[in-house]
Amino acid sequence: AGLSRDTWISASPKARIDDLRVEAHSDGRYRFTATVTKDVRNVEFIVTRGGRELLRHVSAERIQSEFRKLVCGSGAARILREFVSVIEVFIPEFAAGVGFAQQHYHHDLDVWEHILRTLDNADPRDEVLRLAALFHDIGKPATARTGGDAQLHFPGHPEKSMEMADGIMTRLRFDGRTKKQVCALIEDHDWYLKPDEKQIRQVLARHGPEQARRLAALQRADMMAHAPIVIERSAEELSMATAMIESFIRTGAPLGPKDLEISGRDIMSLTGLPPGPGIGRLLEAPFRAVESGRIRNTRDALEARLEELI
Repeated sequence: AGLSRDTWISASPKARIDDLRVEAHSDGRYRFTATVTKDVRNVEFIVTRGGRELLRHVSAERIQSEFRKLVCGSGAARILREFVSVIEVFIPEFAAGVGFAQQHYHHDLDVWEHILRTLDNADPRDEVLRLAALFHDIGKPATARTGGDAQLHFPGHPEKSMEMADGIMTRLRFDGRTKKQVCALIEDHDWYLKPDEKQIRQVLARHGPEQARRLAALQRADMMAHAPIVIERSAEELSMATAMIESFIRTGAPLGPKDLEISGRDIMSLTGLPPGPGIGRLLEAPFRAVESGRIRNTRDALEARLEELI
């Protein structure tokens, strides 16, 4: 016979975990199902604090696999809220944000609840976006400072949150591509998007179309987890910026000199100049002309502009 649930929990320091799954049940609760000494038992770790220690015997890869399902699952924020003491076994970095009041008129939630609301607002079909939402503000407690206005401020928290998220995902053996994408979004989540062509070009050049869309979605999810005054002030501007991103993507507008219909090799052929930084500088002027709408991004127009410069 296998171990009973009570024996399993009390024997957890010596229990051998061969497998782990997170199962959603029709009653709306989640159960962690594990194989212990070849005997499968359903255990709700929330029943006893001792039960959560079983997770320390599970491989990082297995924890990661199930955690990713949980983050994108139905009711993820609710489950994370209820099971936070369990999740902290393998992500102790969450603990500092639980109950940490932000003490700023932009916020009416503590750090952990703000994170969960942001997660709730993010599209569950996009794993990178959901992970970025979950980790985007975990660095706030470590960067909190009281300002001259007697309110809390969090200077450098995007960078700190990115650093912590990188550490968490490295520890849980996330793949490099997911880690890079998530961290890039966290780093720029406070680079508030505005309907400004120059900024949108910079965002698209820095992140590419897919990640630029995600950054806008993350900022919207984040904004909707702020106090009403922030939502009222920022919603329309962010919507306009998001529409501008889509317009740039749809029209294929050039984002930098590399997107012009003429290349450095073409310039060398036309001018006889050798390779070097001067070629890049020559491309900047035609790009600025295209960016401002003074000329079109066609080979003839670009060559004509270059002839004026040489």
